[in-house]
Amino acid sequence: MRRLNGSQMSSNRFKRQIFQIRHGGIRAFIQKFHVVRELIAKFDSRLFGQYRLRRKLLRVEPELASVVDRLSKTGTDTTEDNQVEALIHEVRELRDQNKLFSASRLLNKAQVDYPNSLKVLKNKAQVEFVHGNWQGFCSTLVAANELSDLLSGNANGSATRIRLMGNDWTGPLGHIIHLASIIKLERLGVLSNEKRILLYDPKYVANNFLLKLFLPLLNSVKASRFDIESFTNSYPTLFDDVTTFRLKDRVLDQWSAVDAANVGWIGRNENPLVNLSLEHLERGARVLKKWGLSESDWFVAMHIREGEHRDQARLPNANIDSYFPMIREIVERGGHVIRMGSPLMTPLPPMKSVVDYAHATERVDWMDAYLWATAKFFVGTQSGGSEAAMCFDTPTIRSNFSSYGHCFNSKSSFMVPKRYRLLGSEESLSLRAALQSPIPHCESVVHEGIKFEVIDNSEEDLVQAAQEMFSRLELNDWKLTDRQMKAQAIRLSVGAVGSLPISDSFLQSHDSFIDG
Repeated sequence: MRRLNGSQMSSNRFKRQIFQIRHGGIRAFIQKFHVVRELIAKFDSRLFGQYRLRRKLLRVEPELASVVDRLSKTGTDTTEDNQVEALIHEVRELRDQNKLFSASRLLNKAQVDYPNSLKVLKNKAQVEFVHGNWQGFCSTLVAANELSDLLSGNANGSATRIRLMGNDWTGPLGHIIHLASIIKLERLGVLSNEKRILLYDPKYVANNFLLKLFLPLLNSVKASRFDIESFTNSYPTLFDDVTTFRLKDRVLDQWSAVDAANVGWIGRNENPLVNLSLEHLERGARVLKKWGLSESDWFVAMHIREGEHRDQARLPNANIDSYFPMIREIVERGGHVIRMGSPLMTPLPPMKSVVDYAHATERVDWMDAYLWATAKFFVGTQSGGSEAAMCFDTPTIRSNFSSYGHCFNSKSSFMVPKRYRLLGSEESLSLRAALQSPIPHCESVVHEGIKFEVIDNSEEDLVQAAQEMFSRLELNDWKLTDRQMKAQAIRLSVGAVGSLPISDSFLQSHDSFIDG
């Protein structure tokens, strides 16, 4: 089937918007203004974006000129590119219909037909991840990295010593956090000897205040996201995806890399990479005072993932109502609870000593950082909000943790995992059995050929997790129990990665999880 290329689609869309404005009057102009402005920005980027971004990059790294010139001479096969685009479109349709076996077969054939296509490999990695095929995901990441080196003339590790990090590093909140791991791994001396440059558009950053804390520690260039996207498409072999970390001796997936960075950092007894200024601390304290907290009051911050995610990204979600007994436990101990998140989240009912910050007037990026950094501890799930708190070494409970096939450690933190039950079975899966299935290796609630029930953390699980955190903080005791060490040994024995411990209170309440 013939498909329009990107330029034709943009041109047609622009003409359509102008037509609607001409025939819709001032109201249509107001409604369409932001759309037309974005289309103009895209058109401008197609004409001048690469030149503009190249000039900015050369100010940071002059040697990039020869690298870009060399890659430009290699060119691409337009016919093959169009064929790959059509194939990827079909793969994504299959993926969205949860026909992942068919998508995988199509991509396996494409690897043979288009052996020099990075796009094929990167889409294969994505499909393998959604499918819960952890080994397939990791091996495809390595293959994509090797092909990238081959295409850029860097197969012997000497030609291109520059790596760029594009839009995907600053869009989602959790990805901004991974910049900390890049910095830590470099300072630990294990990151590959390459100069990394972050490209970012401040208009499309999940939390600009947090990003600005990291920018002094990185080489960076500010640019339009369209310019960055255009440059990425033209020189894909220069870019590192968030999923792939290049170390001196190997390539790691993002969770293994972040775990290695944090474990190494903790082992050296290092302080957090970023801290808040006195001015910022004073500003945050004034907001707390406005909410009724005194200087001596303490609080627990909380972010519970929810929303209308598609089936293949919904597994980490949880119900905020199940956390109400945990909230009461915290309040009865003299604390306050500040619920973080998006204004799209379910509003909380009025509760004593609880601030629904997700719906507060004071919700702003710098206040987010203040809450992450100054909470007594943080209660999160499997989302960027939890990872942001861990950036400041704030003790964290990662509750309703769903993808425990991969995780990463952080100081004074632990997870409370979800459980799964196969339909027709009376018992939930043990840790080992669950990890031998695809379920805890991805974020999907649907799998071809597998019908299962998700068992979220109970109210009792969550209350006990809070009690465990209070006890560990009071005693400053973070030593793993025999149960926790056994659970980690099981995880590693079946190929799971990362070393965030499982809550001891959870293992005690659900002994069949590791003994079954």
